[in-house]
Amino acid sequence: MPAADQTEIAFDLDESLYPLEAVQNAVYVFTDRAYVRVERSDAQRLKVIMTVKAGAAASIYGALKGELDNELLHQVLRQRISTSNQKIREFIVTKALVSAQPSASVPASA
Repeated sequence: MPAADQTEIAFDLDESLYPLEAVQNAVYVFTDRAYVRVERSDAQRLKVIMTVKAGAAASIYGALKGELDNELLHQVLRQRISTSNQKIREFIVTKALVSAQPSASVPASA
């Protein structure tokens, strides 16, 4: 239960739209201004509960939900881009590691 000087914001998210990892990454951005808890409402829904920290400006309450919505969209997009670029990232890392290996044709010095 929040103290008198704290405000609690709670809402549900559809996990098919906002995967758990994206939600966790998004709410982490707000840990400087609010205590955040993510719970499972049911099989496909997540409940996010944000309690504004004491000492935070009163105007933060109205802005948090909108900012979180934007951050959720940002994190979902990051996840999609990461997934679509996974093979090329793996190729680049493999190529870099192979290139860093000493050449077999160069004799080892004594």
